[in-house]
Amino acid sequence: MSVMKLLYYLIFLLFGLNSFSQDSISIRDVFDFDIGDVFHFDFSFQSMPLGADRKKILEKYYSPQHDTLYYSIEKYSYRVIIEDYPDYHFEFSTDTNLVYYTNLDSSIFYGIEEGYCGMDTLSDIILCEKEAVGYSVLYSGDCWHGTYYRMLFSKGLGIVDSLELAAGEYPNYSREFELSYYKKGTETCGRPDDMFTSIPEIKHDIGFKIYPNPVYNDLIVEFSNRNNSDSHINIFNTIGELQLISNLPDAINTLDISNLKSGIYYIQLFMDNERIIKKIIKY
Repeated sequence: MSVMKLLYYLIFLLFGLNSFSQDSISIRDVFDFDIGDVFHFDFSFQSMPLGADRKKILEKYYSPQHDTLYYSIEKYSYRVIIEDYPDYHFEFSTDTNLVYYTNLDSSIFYGIEEGYCGMDTLSDIILCEKEAVGYSVLYSGDCWHGTYYRMLFSKGLGIVDSLELAAGEYPNYSREFELSYYKKGTETCGRPDDMFTSIPEIKHDIGFKIYPNPVYNDLIVEFSNRNNSDSHINIFNTIGELQLISNLPDAINTLDISNLKSGIYYIQLFMDNERIIKKIIKY
């Protein structure tokens, strides 16, 4: 490499990547998803591929003050389970989660603790030449031994890389989630995880709807096929305390939850000998 090329490369590293500074990307920028967006993540342990997650945005809400953003996210996951090497098997799971983001106009670095040895900010180029920023930090141990975390973010893609690494002590280990594919509108990039082609799509028409979510006072549980008069519902807070029990005798049932405090609650709905768990937000 010539001296001029080397000089140009160093200037690019010092100024080009850092031009995408930590102040130029906000929480709102990073988690700017639309309904229908799809993201695939590879999971590895000790650099061995051991699973994947597939996420799809189902619903999107703002709080009345427009300062908190909520998403309902469908997730498929599988993991390679090695109980007696080299024998292994796969475990599959599906779930729908409600997640939220606040301080939307703050830097993506807002609230991050610097750790024992300070925090290093990072810049990188990921799938399809997308820019990403992030940080690395040591939260336990000293500056040579301990648990190291790295996280990268990209506009409209969320967290694109998350690494946990225990270094300097035996046994060392590493655990990483990395974005491998995304679909946003008509834009696609990366390699979809092939294992998911054998997993049937989650069927959302499972016989009932719970709405609105978020909710103020009246929560409605509506059955599309009223064939079980013994259905009932339990509502728990986030520390597992039971807040409400109610039978659901009708096709459309209205539950008064006005006495519950604002926050996140978990619903257990018992129907046709099945237990279904959902998450709601109470304003």
